[in-house]
Amino acid sequence: YLACGTSDDWDIGDGDFTMECWIKFNTLPTTGLGSEPRFMTSSNDSWFFRIAYVGSNHRLEFGTPTTDPFTAFYGTVTSFSTNQWYHVAVSRTGSGDTNLKLFVDGVDQSASEQAGSWDYDISTSNLFIGGDASAASTGRLLDGYIDGVRISRTARYTSGGFTLPTTAF
Repeated sequence: YLACGTSDDWDIGDGDFTMECWIKFNTLPTTGLGSEPRFMTSSNDSWFFRIAYVGSNHRLEFGTPTTDPFTAFYGTVTSFSTNQWYHVAVSRTGSGDTNLKLFVDGVDQSASEQAGSWDYDISTSNLFIGGDASAASTGRLLDGYIDGVRISRTARYTSGGFTLPTTAF
């Protein structure tokens, strides 16, 4: 995994934002809770963007494990395969998390809406890409590749679908 350090650039706050990247899996998770590979997360675990194994299927999740109770916004079941590139994104318009959208290859995969208005400030904690500080011991390390990571204070994708980016960010 990559630890990116702390920066005010990581403070996406309580307004519009987009987190996106390209991912390619060497392996996919085959067990549930606690072993979900993370694309991006904060060192204080205030939020995560990951793939989860639920039942016998995979889905995207964006969540806040430090809330009580645990809260996640999740996507529909997606058929991910190994050795194939996917563009994944989470985007929020406005301050409510009912405005969150999850996308795989430009298609809206959003399945749940959570009430609340969380402030995703990780400016005082490390930003991790590809896992987290305990990834090796918990199974949260992504076994694969990540490219084209972008975190923006802009809601880039707000509709049911979009054309995939073809140029560098």
